[in-house]
Amino acid sequence: MVRITRRELLRAGLAGLAAGVSVASMAKADEANANYEKLDAVLARPVFKRELFPEPVLIESVDLLRYGGSFLCRVRSNCGAEGISVAHGTMRLLYPDLPKAR
Repeated sequence: MVRITRRELLRAGLAGLAAGVSVASMAKADEANANYEKLDAVLARPVFKRELFPEPVLIESVDLLRYGGSFLCRVRSNCGAEGISVAHGTMRLLYPDLPKAR
């Protein structure tokens, strides 16, 4: 029968644990890299589709609207087209500096 000391047992256990953690962290790193590759592919695509706008769109008005704790941005063109989007979260910091937020 082989005798093993407590110190050797702990050392072997810690070495096994370190190896397991290392393999798990490498798998997570590979997964994160795959996600970044997908994000890079999405970011490389154009956002604005020019073929949908054969002529320039002239902005007539931009309104900042308050909805609860959020802000909405409403844009109208001179031909009557209208778009609404949610403003960035930092808009609440800029709001006091903007005129006529409704």
